[in-house]
Amino acid sequence: MTTAVNNANDPSAKQKAAESFFTNAGTRTDQLVTALQGDGTPRSAKSDADRLVEAAKSASSSFKSSAQQTGELETSASSFLSGLQVIIRDPQQPVDAVRQIMAKTPSDLGQAYRSESSCSGLRLPSP
Repeated sequence: MTTAVNNANDPSAKQKAAESFFTNAGTRTDQLVTALQGDGTPRSAKSDADRLVEAAKSASSSFKSSAQQTGELETSASSFLSGLQVIIRDPQQPVDAVRQIMAKTPSDLGQAYRSESSCSGLRLPSP
């Protein structure tokens, strides 16, 4: 996203690039939530799975909020670029929360995700 925003020549194009990124990220994160909710989670890892779903929902909400905020920026304002930079940095916290939960996910939950076709591409970070 940063490259697309930086490569855009005018504020309107920068705004569109950022808004498009956040909208797509929200949609993809919603798809992740749907896949996680249908994962066949082992009972022993249910609380971990629930925390992961909630963290992914939070990330999705943050992406959608950022898309809306980006679309509402006034591109002719002198504060446009600084406002855009603030919005670009904002969703990092929920993304980090998803990463932290994934890093703590027990192996039986990881195996369930890999066994489920909708989640098979999901890779857990090494502890």
